[in-house]
This record gives sequence, structure tokens and C-alpha cells, in this order.
Amino acid sequence: MPSLAVGDSTAILFSSPVFVMLFSTCILKEACYVFRMLVGVFLLVGVVLIAKPPSIFGATNPTYDVIGYIIVSLGCLMSAIGLVLAKTISKQVDKYLTLFYLGLAYILCGGVYLTGSGELRIGTIQDWILAVCISCFGIFQQFCTLYALSMESPATVSVLRQLQIVLAYIVQAVFFGLLPVWTDVIGATFIIGAVLAISFEKNIANLFNQRKETLPV
Repeated sequence: MPSLAVGDSTAILFSSPVFVMLFSTCILKEACYVFRMLVGVFLLVGVVLIAKPPSIFGATNPTYDVIGYIIVSLGCLMSAIGLVLAKTISKQVDKYLTLFYLGLAYILCGGVYLTGSGELRIGTIQDWILAVCISCFGIFQQFCTLYALSMESPATVSVLRQLQIVLAYIVQAVFFGLLPVWTDVIGATFIIGAVLAISFEKNIANLFNQRKETLPV
């Protein structure tokens, strides 16, 4: 019996940019403008429309307990804190060293869990090939994230990462022929709008400052 609906889990996990903005303000002392708040709201609306969490849209079989919500909320918070902390050390610690310790932590945690649960097995050659491919993509993704954090705000990086939701729907439509429904299209539009807005955050801020300076006192 699942302890949490997939839609609820997705909506909570992909709401991490809002927490990243909050932690960036508290830890990195970044200013939290009204513009960023609006971007966060647009992003949340888009994620909710795509994920369609049963807690909002209604569930045909509401048999989920609170433990699942607590666990996925902790995962969302840990992801947000991880991005902010990665930003704090990005200038002092080399990216490759950070990747090394991340990989070491994955191996230790995964090994302990698999050994304790009794699910540790050698696997087939195909399993190993798929695992190596997934690992390579994961390492490259982590490197890109760390590199981006060394140049941009964690809030900006976290919002841009949510573009993966839209890309996933494109892959789904192209390779599997599964077309999104109207709520997915509207949600993707909201997410793309938030991504484009945060991408031009500095330009919009400069334009606003210029207009403010030209106004008569």
C-alpha cells in the first residue's frame, strides 16, 4: 500500500525553489524581492497543475498516511538546504572534490541500505550497463549544478532546474506518444514563464531601477 500519492509527492518535491529562496535569504543574506516571490507563485501553480495532487484535485482512493508527507517534505527541505550550502562552499572547495564526496556518500548510504535490507545482489551485465549510464548522467548533472551555483544564485538555479518537468513531457510525447492534457499544458506554460522570468531577473531589475530614477521626485 503506497504511503503517498505520486501527484502529491511530485508537487512537494518540485516546490523546493520556494524553500531555496527562503534559505538563501536567511543563510546567504540574499534579498527576497517581490519579483522572486511572484516567480515562486507562478512555479508552484505550474507544478500543481502538472502533478495534480489528490489532496487538491481529489483522490479516488485516499488511503495515504501522514508519514509519506513528512518524508517527502524532509526530502524537499534537504534538497533546498543542499543547494544553498553548495553555494556557500562553491568558492572555497573545488567542484571535483565536492563530486567525489557526493559519490562517496551515495556509495556508503546505498551500500548500508542494500546490505541491511538484504537486497544487495550482483545483477546482470545489462543491469550494470544501465547503472553505469545512469551514474554518468547523474555525475554530469551534479557537475552542471555545482558549476551553475558557483556563478548564480541558488534561487535562480533551483527555478531553472524545474524546466526538467517540461522537458520530461516533451520526451514523453515524442518517444511514448502520450500527449499531455490541458492542465499539463497550462502548468508547463506557467513553469516556462517562471524560468524565463528568473533568467532575465537582472535585466528586469535594471530596467525597473532605470524607470525609478527617471521618475520625478
